[in-house]
Amino acid sequence: MRQGQMINHSYGDFGAAVATNATSALNYDTLGFDYAVVNVVHEAATATNSSAKWTALRLMHGTTTDATNYTAITGATGTTNATTAAGEFILPVANDAVLGAVVSFYVQLADKERFLRVEKHATASHAFTTNHVMLFQADNVPSTAGTRGSNVDVFV
Repeated sequence: MRQGQMINHSYGDFGAAVATNATSALNYDTLGFDYAVVNVVHEAATATNSSAKWTALRLMHGTTTDATNYTAITGATGTTNATTAAGEFILPVANDAVLGAVVSFYVQLADKERFLRVEKHATASHAFTTNHVMLFQADNVPSTAGTRGSNVDVFV
């Protein structure tokens, strides 16, 4: 067995737009996995100003996919405030007209609920945003490309 067979990839909001002052929220099932890497991406700013960014970014967990069931994971709430409260981090300023921004969460799932939720709040319209979730160390090894979250697997 190759180590890559123990990974599942999930995507959300792939190439989707998030309107001004809107929220995007997507859920991911982590059942049977021990670790997750969650990459949250948005496109380059349309101009070199600091207003083209998220106002909040949260990684949450819950026992069901019901939106009222989720609670924030300690340390996984991003804010635009210059100083953070307990359990928060400062979001990067997305004022580069060439490069987008990526926030990566590295999550040990042992003490988390079954579902992860990514919530993004935008101050300005984002033409492109995506979430890429990689789940690692499966209890039962996914045996096909589809169960690993891909269309085709290439092992070299």
